[in-house]
Amino acid sequence: MSIENPRVEPTMTEVVSGIVTDFQTLVSQQLALLRAEIRTDWEKSKSALRPMVAGSLLAIVGLILLGFTAAFGLHWAVSPAGADMGRLPLWACFGIAAIAFLGVGGALIAVGVKAFQAFNPLPDKSADALADNLKAMVDQRGYVAR
Repeated sequence: MSIENPRVEPTMTEVVSGIVTDFQTLVSQQLALLRAEIRTDWEKSKSALRPMVAGSLLAIVGLILLGFTAAFGLHWAVSPAGADMGRLPLWACFGIAAIAFLGVGGALIAVGVKAFQAFNPLPDKSADALADNLKAMVDQRGYVAR
């Protein structure tokens, strides 16, 4: 005597419920991946911005010093001969400091730009995967816009 196990087909409600659950799980996983990618890219962006901000501040100081250089250079140019007793005129000292600040500032800006070019700060992979999955789900269900 054998007992046959009748095959039980899932109801339409169970099938739809399973699809909805799978879809919710997929979307939540994709969104978690997107959040993680955005967090990682934000950290990379912050580390690339630090030298750019420092370089910009140093470049601003250098530009201010160039303004002083121009003012003191004009004063030196119109002063009588022998009025400045230093080895270097004051305008030249400001000019040297300005060039140093501008050089270091420019180098830091270049480091920051290079760091930004090393990665893409937008979460393209996760966003594309989420869009592809959503499109596939819509296409599979026959809700394609025509």
